[in-house]
Amino acid sequence: MNSKEIKFHNVMASTVKDMNTSLAMLLQSFEANGALALRMSDEHKQSFSNMHYEVARLQNNLFHLHTLYRIEYERLPLVHDEHFVSEFLEEQMLSVQGLFVLGDVKVNINCPADLTAYFDSELVSSIIITALVNASRYTKDVVTINALTQDDGLLIQVDDNSQGFPQSILERFNQELKPESDQINEQGLGWLYCNEIAKSHHNRGRDGFVSLSNESIHKGSRFEVWLP
Repeated sequence: MNSKEIKFHNVMASTVKDMNTSLAMLLQSFEANGALALRMSDEHKQSFSNMHYEVARLQNNLFHLHTLYRIEYERLPLVHDEHFVSEFLEEQMLSVQGLFVLGDVKVNINCPADLTAYFDSELVSSIIITALVNASRYTKDVVTINALTQDDGLLIQVDDNSQGFPQSILERFNQELKPESDQINEQGLGWLYCNEIAKSHHNRGRDGFVSLSNESIHKGSRFEVWLP
């Protein structure tokens, strides 16, 4: 890579990071004004909720883009620490709680209090936030987060009672995660990101992964991430 390319990549990375920071501040404003929004008319509350969702989605996409850039150029050190999973999930739910409050959505967390796991909390957090933001948009009125030990790893599921993923979405998801695929659409960016972050967690010769299905306990959609 020549000096001009290095400068361009550095400027792009810096700009994306700056935009992400600005959007994070805007999201904080939405969260802070959530109580005020609840007193709005239904029409204005829906408008506020839509803006909140779009800002959250855009902020996620920018974070994904910046992280994928760091992965591409090997500038993403992983920090694997031990975490209490129930506390970790509670923190992620609280960070987007405003989206669920505005939509009158009940969120349940099912996780053993003593369940612990080793992972990079910042990166795995972004995976869970992606799933929760998506669920807040499409669920009818309930989201359940399940965490359990499976196949000597940590499995986290986000279930909702939406209409479920269309078959075309499930097929495209599986296609875009194939190594030879170069067709990534807007939604595909989030899927690619989540899978890359899960794959970056290695243990005993196994990599993490994500999956989508319509096997929700609420008969809607399910997002899963498994970490070794």
